[in-house]
Amino acid sequence: MAACDLAQVVRAAADRQISPCRARGLRLVVDYAPEAPRRVVADAGRITQVLNGLLDNAVKFTPAGGITLAVRARPVDPRHACFHFAVTDTGIGIPADRLATVFDRFNQADNSLSRSYGGAGLGLAISHQLVAWLGGTMGAESEPERGSTFWFEVTLEVAGDAPRGSDGADGAGDAATAYPSANTSNSCLALSSAASTAR
Repeated sequence: MAACDLAQVVRAAADRQISPCRARGLRLVVDYAPEAPRRVVADAGRITQVLNGLLDNAVKFTPAGGITLAVRARPVDPRHACFHFAVTDTGIGIPADRLATVFDRFNQADNSLSRSYGGAGLGLAISHQLVAWLGGTMGAESEPERGSTFWFEVTLEVAGDAPRGSDGADGAGDAATAYPSANTSNSCLALSSAASTAR
């Protein structure tokens, strides 16, 4: 555990998806709430692993539309805040009767998906375990053919906010950068919290 800029952690996870989203003509939006603290004491490596896993899945199972990574926070006490991370897609969705087991190892919502989209169903189980190691909780909501939201919550110590402009950006929630996708009618869009101006 160490102090880190959580907005930069989120930005780095989103940056990893820019090329795949462009290739598929998908929109990518990162929405880090301006009021959410940025400087926290956290296991940035495990948070990154969870975000990467959820975003990888969202891209894999979203043939059209877009993906949003949203971060919100609420105070727990003067030194801690509960952070809510949510990855929402416009993908194929998951039937209600399969949603309860989606975090089980070697389980996918539909076994035929492993043939169509690849993977053995380990990604969500690993993400779920990582969130448990962080002392948090994880869940999902979904509707077939409408998309899914996978979320997790962790309580982190607030280490004091990063100064505005400290990373070359204007500060939390001030900027938006559009990355053109392969489909010119869409864009790969990152809304920053310091997360998106400098490139």
